[in-house]
Amino acid sequence: MAAIMADEKDATGAPPLGGDWSSKDGRGTPPLLERFLLGLSSACILAALFFGPVAFGGVETWAYATLAVLAYAALAFALAYALLSRTMDRLATPLLIPLLLALLFVGFQCVSWPIGLIAWISPGTAEAYRLAAGPGGEMPGQVSLSLYKYASKGAFLCLSAYIALFAATLICARTRRDLVRFAVAIVAVGALIAVIGILQRLSGTTKIYWWRPVSFGGSLFGPFVSRNQFASFGGVCFFVGLGLLLAYATAVAAAGGWRKEFLRRGSKRVPQLIAYAAATALTGIAVAWSFSRGGLLALVLALAGFFLLMGLIKVRKDKMLYLTAILAVVAGGVIYLGWSRVAERFNTLEERGFDASFSDRLTMFRDAWRIGREFPAAGTGAGTFESVYPRYKTLLVDATATSPHNEYLHVFAEMGLPGVLLLLAALGLFFFITLRGLIRRKNLFERCLLAGGIVAALMVALHSLVDFPMRSPAVACTLAVVAALAVAAARSHDEREAPEEDDAPPGDISYRVFGVLLIALAAFGASRYALGTLHADLQERFILRTTRNLTADSTNTVPFARNCERWVRQHGGGNAALFEAVADFSRAASNVAEDPAEKLILNDTALRVRTTAARLEPMNAYHHFELMGDYLACARLDWALVEAEQACRLLPDNPWLVMRISARFLENGHKEPALSYLRMAEALCAAKGLTDTRGTGVTLDILRRAVEAYSTPATAEPSAPAGQTPASAPDAPQP
Repeated sequence: MAAIMADEKDATGAPPLGGDWSSKDGRGTPPLLERFLLGLSSACILAALFFGPVAFGGVETWAYATLAVLAYAALAFALAYALLSRTMDRLATPLLIPLLLALLFVGFQCVSWPIGLIAWISPGTAEAYRLAAGPGGEMPGQVSLSLYKYASKGAFLCLSAYIALFAATLICARTRRDLVRFAVAIVAVGALIAVIGILQRLSGTTKIYWWRPVSFGGSLFGPFVSRNQFASFGGVCFFVGLGLLLAYATAVAAAGGWRKEFLRRGSKRVPQLIAYAAATALTGIAVAWSFSRGGLLALVLALAGFFLLMGLIKVRKDKMLYLTAILAVVAGGVIYLGWSRVAERFNTLEERGFDASFSDRLTMFRDAWRIGREFPAAGTGAGTFESVYPRYKTLLVDATATSPHNEYLHVFAEMGLPGVLLLLAALGLFFFITLRGLIRRKNLFERCLLAGGIVAALMVALHSLVDFPMRSPAVACTLAVVAALAVAAARSHDEREAPEEDDAPPGDISYRVFGVLLIALAAFGASRYALGTLHADLQERFILRTTRNLTADSTNTVPFARNCERWVRQHGGGNAALFEAVADFSRAASNVAEDPAEKLILNDTALRVRTTAARLEPMNAYHHFELMGDYLACARLDWALVEAEQACRLLPDNPWLVMRISARFLENGHKEPALSYLRMAEALCAAKGLTDTRGTGVTLDILRRAVEAYSTPATAEPSAPAGQTPASAPDAPQP
């Protein structure tokens, strides 16, 4: 690799992408400083490319917060370099327009506006707030378009990080060496993750890195908690590797062929060609062995597009032998590892497992379409699908869903028509810019690299029709860098030339230094916000761990609950899950406390904090379900019934929620509400034709027998679990 990078021109004699280091002598900007800033930016980009996949695909809060910090740092260093070297025109691409507009739109969703304005912009949003307020409830004076502002802030953080990586890569991709360096890094990381995934699959482990249990997600592959998301990541790396392989094949052919190049003393091109081929083949095998049906189909369709592009740029047949050899190695590797297991996955389209069946996905498509139709002007808010979807779910499964398995419908549900239009505009501009550059470019080396980047984006676009690859920050960050490399390679040579020196006076260096300081200040503020998200996640983990470790001997529970509540209100940023963690601790501490005064204080804290969580996330019915439990713990049956009704009002067609409510009333000795909600659950199950209700942890039959046994006069009062006082039928247990 060092030998190739040392060449300012490849074997075809074509010039590099954008000239050599320009010192701008006489302008007061030292070339060493420019190199230092550019090197720091490139290092941050490479670190993000490596960290995202190895950190479980970047799906956990600590992972995407770290990715955001790396992206902001990369952009800050790149902008400082561009400002000092007067190369800000490298950001002059129309593709940034829809991306920045999408970011502004998400920010607009997070801002609070008068409820009257919200009703004018999005009547569905105003109606959702009225529903959450309940009958006779007081409507807030100002609300946001997002139905869960904290989730939309998280989406804003991720989207801004992707755009920052895209812009930083545009600035850093100055020469052909830069393109090759980033492409090699992507292929190398893809091969590393592929090896880990194949070894994990062969070992039969269900833990990430053989030690980390999967906290959420589907069937893992490698460090990715979802094999579907790895399939997209592996596909991106695979096609970048194909482009890189064919680009070096053209360079070797121009130098006289691989035999002559292999015999030439000091040449490293043939060993590099072999290394790129091996890494690309490993990634292709891993995509097939991830058992992602949608990912494998998208890979095959994108591969057909790659052949079309090779015909468009008129790659010679002898170069296509490299591509044929890679595909043969991939097929041989899959057959050797076990083709039957891959084929069996396509026989399970209607089987539910870690992935939704085909009919389930069609149902989720319709549900997401309903959400988008009800909120066409602004959506429900970026990142709010998991919070809003239960109300519109018609899928007969008691499971949470973070995506409808279709990125385009996901965007329609969360951002309405504006989001879909911006997404389509970004896709259209990307393919227009890159395909135009592919046709105009004359150098075959760069055309092969460009074709790999185009098809990598095409693969993700196709896979997004049946899965949710862009919900993984690792996939999104890698695709952002690949898209920037493709746009940089698509520019004509004149567009990439360093700008001519103008007649600006030397004193304008002060303005550039001032601009660098502003960039540093903005990057510091953005990174501080990202680290604040990380801090909140760590605080939530600490509270949950403390709750699990509670015993009857635990002391200082009241001060701990108060301090946690104070911290969450000051630094929680509207995180409803963090408020729920504090409420869960308070209720658990109340259950083990012996002092009646402590019980009363802790129960009051749980009610107060959980009420705030319900206000922050108004469409989440399970906040009200837990509030019902808190009121039952305080012997307030009247308010418990109110919260139960509100939970059922938010999820009117969810039999699992109704069964949980019935079981909770039964646990606390209230047989009449338990019987009433049992009858409601039976009616819902009959209307839906639902027979399997195991998702609640107690089947409908078991719950029915328990209520009937409790209601039989000849049956003795049921005894409470060991260590608890039996509950009387008419009264709830005393705190």
